[in-house]
Amino acid sequence: MKTKILVLVIAIFGTALFFSQTANAQSNLKCEKKVVKQIKRSMNVLDVTDYVPENHKVHVILTFAINDDHLVDIVKIEGYDQKLNNAVKEILDRLPVKCDADPIGNQYTLLLTFKHLPV
Repeated sequence: MKTKILVLVIAIFGTALFFSQTANAQSNLKCEKKVVKQIKRSMNVLDVTDYVPENHKVHVILTFAINDDHLVDIVKIEGYDQKLNNAVKEILDRLPVKCDADPIGNQYTLLLTFKHLPV
């Protein structure tokens, strides 16, 4: 009898813990999707013909965090071409991305792919 009650209590606490973590993770994911979409949209300003050879693609790994003003703050940019990395940083400095729903200090990593397709 005591074992059944103990298993029931553990199941109830486990279920409550699972649902509380799932709801929180979904809210962060929504804001992250919004931020990623805005970052990708701002990268449309970049002219890739200056940085990527024709019929090639280049990847840039962007690590960013949400600062005190709820703006995207670049933590680190990793990529093969340093000029392209600087161009990505310049665009994000010029066109700031905002996310109010995310806690300050959260860090995310994003893979940006730049393709130079022939016209």
